[in-house]
Amino acid sequence: MKAPFDRGRPRVWRDNDGISALPDRWGAYRFRGNEGIAYIGIASNLNRRIREHRASRRVYDPEEHIVEYQLASDGVSWDELCRWEREKIARHNPYLVKHPGGNGRRPEIDINGKLVEVAEGESVEDVTVRVGLIGHLRALLGSG
Repeated sequence: MKAPFDRGRPRVWRDNDGISALPDRWGAYRFRGNEGIAYIGIASNLNRRIREHRASRRVYDPEEHIVEYQLASDGVSWDELCRWEREKIARHNPYLVKHPGGNGRRPEIDINGKLVEVAEGESVEDVTVRVGLIGHLRALLGSG
């Protein structure tokens, strides 16, 4: 399986960086503490997911954890991210994870105010083609 992320180290976010420093994009994240990797997850919107963790405080502790995150490469499907998550959880055994991973809700993308669910095997780019957004944009720009 091709890695769903570009090569390189994950980016680091700390609570005092401010939530607006996190992107509204697909990706993976982990909470790292003094005892190692505490939690591994994937999200269709990293900013929103970390906000949810901050609000609930069930697994994220700003006094103990830093957030490391990676943005999904273009064309990566949700299913590929789920497989990656399961592999990483099995390999690292993060102490706050209660499930084997890959079982979260399928993401939805807001396209012109309409939520469109990402189908099995689809990437964000595939969804925009399926709903005709790419063709519409090309027509507006006069290149299609």
